[in-house]
This record gives sequence, structure tokens and C-alpha cells, in this order.
Amino acid sequence: MDKNKLIQILIGFVSTLFLIGIIFLFPSLFGDLDENVLHSKFALRGEIKIDTSIVILYLDNDDITALGGWPLKRNYYALLINVLNELGARVIGFGIALTETNQERPEYDDLIANVVQKNNNVVLSGYFKSISNEGPNLTSRLPEGVGYRLDQKNKLLSGEEINLPFDKLLTSAYSVGHENLTADSKVPLFITSGTGLMPAFSFEILRRFLDAEKSDVVIGKSKAIIQTPVRSVEIPFNDDATVNINYPGGVNSLQAIPVVEFLQAYNLSKRGGITDIDVNKIKNKLVLVGVIAQGRSSFLSTPYSKQFPALGVHAAIIHNALHNNFVAELPKIFEYLILLLIGTAASVLIFRKNELISLLILGGIILFYTVLSYLCFLIFNLDVPITGFLFLALFLPFGLLVYKHRIVKRTMYHLESEKDAIAKKLRQREERLLRLENELKEAELKQATDKTTILLEKINKYRNELKTLKEKASDLHINIEEGAEKVEPQNFEGIIYHPQGPMQPIIEFVKKIADNDAAVLILGESGTGKELIAKAIHKTSKRSNNPFIAVNCGALSETLLESELFGHEKGAFTGAVKEKPGRFELADGGTIFLDEVAETSEAFQVKLLRVLQEGEFERVGGIETRKVNVRVIAATNRDLLSDNSAKKFRQDLYYRLSVFVVTLPPLRQRKSDIPILAEYYVNLEYRGMKISPNILEVFMKYDWPGNIREMHSAIKRSVILAKSENKDIISLSDLPPEMENLRQENIDIVDRIIESLRDKNFSRSSISETAKELGGFNRGTVAEYFRGFCFQKIVEKDFNWDETITAISETDNAEVRKKVVNKLNEYLTNALELVEKNKDTEENIIRSKPKFKNLPQKYHIYLEKIIERYTKGEFEIPQ
Repeated sequence: MDKNKLIQILIGFVSTLFLIGIIFLFPSLFGDLDENVLHSKFALRGEIKIDTSIVILYLDNDDITALGGWPLKRNYYALLINVLNELGARVIGFGIALTETNQERPEYDDLIANVVQKNNNVVLSGYFKSISNEGPNLTSRLPEGVGYRLDQKNKLLSGEEINLPFDKLLTSAYSVGHENLTADSKVPLFITSGTGLMPAFSFEILRRFLDAEKSDVVIGKSKAIIQTPVRSVEIPFNDDATVNINYPGGVNSLQAIPVVEFLQAYNLSKRGGITDIDVNKIKNKLVLVGVIAQGRSSFLSTPYSKQFPALGVHAAIIHNALHNNFVAELPKIFEYLILLLIGTAASVLIFRKNELISLLILGGIILFYTVLSYLCFLIFNLDVPITGFLFLALFLPFGLLVYKHRIVKRTMYHLESEKDAIAKKLRQREERLLRLENELKEAELKQATDKTTILLEKINKYRNELKTLKEKASDLHINIEEGAEKVEPQNFEGIIYHPQGPMQPIIEFVKKIADNDAAVLILGESGTGKELIAKAIHKTSKRSNNPFIAVNCGALSETLLESELFGHEKGAFTGAVKEKPGRFELADGGTIFLDEVAETSEAFQVKLLRVLQEGEFERVGGIETRKVNVRVIAATNRDLLSDNSAKKFRQDLYYRLSVFVVTLPPLRQRKSDIPILAEYYVNLEYRGMKISPNILEVFMKYDWPGNIREMHSAIKRSVILAKSENKDIISLSDLPPEMENLRQENIDIVDRIIESLRDKNFSRSSISETAKELGGFNRGTVAEYFRGFCFQKIVEKDFNWDETITAISETDNAEVRKKVVNKLNEYLTNALELVEKNKDTEENIIRSKPKFKNLPQKYHIYLEKIIERYTKGEFEIPQ
């Protein structure tokens, strides 16, 4: 193995050690990222139902209102506990902290205390005012019989000012547990208070469910064990006694029933009625009772829900304990060893092959490790961290890039040399072309026909060479216009547009009509984004959480379309082996988008009209009338008013569909959007790819018959071709064949710029106004073209200021000519700022390179002439 490879492997090894050191010294650096990755693993796994033995009865705001408002009378609680015990509930976790006695109705306190004492299966909840990791406050004490003895050396979280149920209720209960959460929404299994340990609410419920005594509980340094003759349950916890919950799912995974509905079902079943809720299934269940209401209970963010009730967290802990599937963390020592092994192996593999193979190997290692991490979570509930490894995978190539710095620098030098060579050749050809054109003028004056023919052939040859060279120069250089106005594109639900372009009022109109149920008709050519508009209307409406169903009416025959939209019954036609719901049924509560609606037959339009009017239809082959609540958005590229008059589209259906009409302009009428869309789609296909100025000029002139869809396709093609040649810029040769004619044209925008500036008398705001008029060009581009035009006229008029001013302004108006003089003074002063008359011309041109930076390539020759003449002292800047 040669020295370079050894150095590269050493770089990889040292980089790995460095990263391990960072993770060790700053463990929280990747903590949030690892938490997000863990959430992604939960999302991939999907939701599962919580253990069937766990039931939640909750009071929401509606229940509280129905029962007379907060606080509820305590006889309601006593009634609920009695009902649950009558139904055979095994344990009741009562998660409503009744810390104060009822001074007005003390008999209610006695009632609930007696009910709780009678059944001996109620676990109550309490809470600490605050918890911290500062160590236990030995001056505080848990009441006698509450909690467990602190006989371990773990540095657990400690609590201050515990709030427990009022004394009589506390002594009547089976046990009590805390409901505190940490700042990062974790549940401490135990919290220290003095020399005691306050267990979590869920822990005590689980102990009662298992019929275990406190003596059956063993609390170690990393886990708590509930040991009974029948069964043993282990709950692992972290150094601070918090548990890593393996959430079964979101709110929908819980078996949660509103209290009022439950009691109503109970009363109805007592009278022999049939209910949706089988209250008898409460027998032998573990029942959690609490409040789940905004403003009255705690909610936290979990992998499946941003608003998950705290009561559900305790249910999830009990579920994990019963199934022994808490999330386990990979020990740090193993994480470091894996990083070291993979980092070293990767550096050996990566740097033995060429760059492409190295990247493929690195990608394979990343993919393998990512999949392995997910499988460990899925099968073993083991969380293998991945962000540190991903950072390592990015860090290793960085070491290689540092080592290859000289090679990259040398490559950049060759690129600059190539650009300089092309620029030099371009100057030579332009100088020769100027001479030939002067010779042609003299030959025409002398009427030398033979010489004129020869000169024309040479001029055409040089013009073709100049065109090719300009294209190459443009492809090697992207103008970076310092101080240019940057337009911030707008993005409305995936619709990209210029904030002052023709789409802006359309988007504002769409926002106004989105949040109602009226039908919308979208008109526009194919490829203008009609379905995007339909989706945007749906996403910003009150139906956004319900289905969006799209149907292309023009792609199906009338029979198939009817079956597709309205569904069919089994046996309705050959091949209908089972019943099938239609798209209208699937879209119930949401939005249906009928694309190419004008392609339907008149018979079908009658059926569609009925759905719009009544919300009713029958399946094909069926007799049952079905009702749906659907918002209809239709689209077509045809003129429906003309179709009405030609009897091709029913007038009554047109008026039903066109409550709101959105007409989308074709892309050729959205000139200001073209550069924005081009940049967006290039970045969408390959971030980092650039577009040469020539490409944008072609895009601005092209008619785009296929509209946005065609642009996306053209850019996708161009990016693929550019990448295949290892280019980071799209050039003219990458464009589709249909743009061939535009590629061959010299798109000269200068005439339009100068004409516009003259019309505005070269006023202070004329450049900004011209840029706005032209669309797709910003102020900096217009200014640079005008600057170059001025340099060209100065040289062509041989530094005769009066003739130069006339050529630029084309007027005798003294005020306008004075403005041109001021511009010439400004441009020349800036351009010649770095020129020193005591130096030679070539040196001054090199020194003045920054002045060429944004100037269009074709004007470089004129600026060089100006620098040459000024160096020789042949003119002075006009004042």
C-alpha cells in the first residue's frame, strides 16, 4: 500500500476518533436529532392497538358542561367508581387529584372516601409542585404508608411540595402515585422526597393489577421488578428513573370512552336496551379515569400525535410493562465501538477505489446501517443511534477532500485557463471581424464586387465562430450581479410564482374561495397546473383532512367512467365479480376533481348534474339511492361557453360547475415566472446545477405549447444530459430539439433595453422600470447591458463624445444629453478606477478584471479598448 493511501486511511481513522470524542464530550449534540430519527422509526412501524385490558374513561369539556361545570360534584366520581366495581373492574386508576376537602358539602367527601375504601382497588393520583435533579430535600417527608423506601444510590429526580388527595380519601385508597412529567415530557418511574420514593401513577396501577404487595417490589439501579407467584414484570429505567416509552400509537390507539357516554350506556343496558358501548367488557379490566380537555389537562408531543393526553402516557407505560417492550437504548460503549469499526472499515474501503465506487460503497454502508438500526427497533425494541454515524459518513469524505485540495485547485486553474483562452480567442475574432466589416464598407464604396463576395464569406465565417465561442464562454461563466434585486419566489401549496406576476391575483382569488363548498371550474391549456390549483383549494379548505380524489374524465369511456365515479354492484356487467364503491363515495366529506370534464357525453352529464344538485346517485346495476357530501372541482382546456352554444356541453351543468371560475394563463403569458420556475425545477431535479444565461434567454422567447409540464420535462432532460457529461451547468446543447431554432438565433435584448431607456429619457428610475417591463430581467442585468452598449458606442465613435452621446440618446434635447453624459462619466470612472497610466496596457487589463465581472461577454472587447486608450492618455473622461 502506497504512502498516499496510508495517509487517507489514517485521515479516516483520526476523523472517526475525533467524532467519538465529540459525542462523548457533548452527548446532547445529537440528542434532538436522534429523537427525531426515533420518531421516524415509530412512523415507519405504524400504530398498533393498546393492550385490550387497558380502558380509559375520560371527561372532556362537553362532559364537564353536561355534568354542571368544573369542579364536578364528588358524588359523580363516587357514582362512577361504584358503577365500575359493579361491572367488575379489576383496578381503577383515578387520575383526578382531589387535594382539598369540600367545605360546602363535606358529605360528598365522606361518600367518595367510603366508596373507595369499600372496594380497595382504587389508585389515586398526586403531584409535586416541581421536580429537579438537585438531589432529595431531606427536610420533606412522604406521609406514612405512601411510596417506597429510598435505599439506593441512584441520583434520581427529587420533588418539592407534594400534593396528595385529602387525608380521608388518601387513607381509603389502595395506593397513590404521582403524575409528574419532566421538561422533555418523560415520566419518572420514581421521584425522591426526603428518604422516600414516590412511584408513578402508572406503576401503582400496574402493581394493583398484578395483585402485588409493596414487599413484592424490588427497585434496582436500572430497573424495577414486580414479582408475584403468578408473574414477574420488569420496568427498565434510565439513570434519573425516567422510562423510554414505546408508544403503541396516537390517540386512536387508545381504548378511550367519554364518561357521560359510558354512564348513559350503562343506564340503557340496565334497562335492557342495546348500546354501542359494551359496558360488560369492563370486567377484569384496568380502567384509567381522568380529564382529557384543553385547558384542564396536560398534553404532550409523541411520535404519533402532537396532542397526546398525559393519561394516555400512563396507559402506554402499563402496556409496555405487560408486553415487556419498553424502548431499550444501546449502551454508549457499544455505540463508540461500532463507530470506530465502521469508520475504520469505511476509510479502508472508500480510499482504495475511484471516487464513484467510493461513494457507492459509502452509500451502501449508510443504507445497511440505517436498515439495521430500524430492524433492531422493529424486532428488539432497541434504539441504535444513527445521527452520529451519518455525521461520520459525511465527515470522512471531508478528510478526503482536504487531502485532494491540491488536485482540485489544479483543476480549477485549468478551468480558468480554458476560460481565459476562449476569451482571448473571442477578442481576436471580434477585432478581426471589425476590420473585415470596415474593409467591406470600403469595398462596397469602390464597388469591388469580387472583393465584396470574398469579404462576406469571411465575415459569415467569423460570425459563426464568434457565436460558438460566445456560447462556450457563456456556459463557463454565470453572471453574479452584485447588488442586483433578488425576487423572492412565492410558493402556495406547490404553486411557484412571481409576487408581482399574473399568477398573484389568481392565487389571492383561490385563497378567498377555498374555504367553502361551492363548485369551482378551472380553465386553462394543458399543462398549466389545473390539478395543482384544485389540490391547493382542497388543502386550504375545511375539507383538508378528508380525501382528495382526482378523476381524468377524458381517459375513460362513458361506461367505465360511470362505474368509476358512481361504483357498481356485483354482477352489474361482465367482470363485475364484486361490488365496488365509486370515486364519489370515496371522496365523501372531501373533494372530487373532475379533469377534462368537457370530454363527457350529454347522457353522462345529466347524471353528473343530479349529483351536483341533490348529492344523490345510484351505483351501476343498483337501485339504492346513495347520498354523499362532496365538493366538486372541475377542469377543462376547452371553451365551455362555445361548447354550450354548439350543444356539446349542457348549459345547466356549466352553470352548476362555474359558481367560481379560475382561468389559468399559459406559460408564454407568465414571462416573469419563467426564470423562477426554471430555477425551481433545476433544483428539484439536481440541487447545485446551474443555468447558463443563454438558456434563460431561450426560455424567455420560447412559446411553451406544453406549458409548465413541458418546461419541467425539458429541464429534466437537460439536467440528465448535463450530469452525464459531468457538468454543473445546463448549456444550449442540452435543450430539446424543438428549441433548435431558438438556439440558432442571436437573442439580442439590447435594442429593446435601449429603446425603453430612450422612451423614458434616461430618468433616474428608467433602468428599474425597463427591467420590470421586460420581465425576467432584474435591474442589474439591464444596467450591465446598457453599460456595455455605452462602451461599444464610445469605441465605434472613436471617443468623439458629441457623436457618442448622439448615438446613445438619439436626441438634441440638452437635458436628456446631460443625463447620458452623467452616465458615461459614472461608467468610465468606475471602469477605469484600477488603471494606472504608468503601467502597460496588458497589466492594466489584468488589474481591471473585476470590472469585467458582470459585463456581458460581447462588450469585453470594447472595455479593453477603452482601458488601452486611457492607459496611453488618449482621452479624458467627459464631465
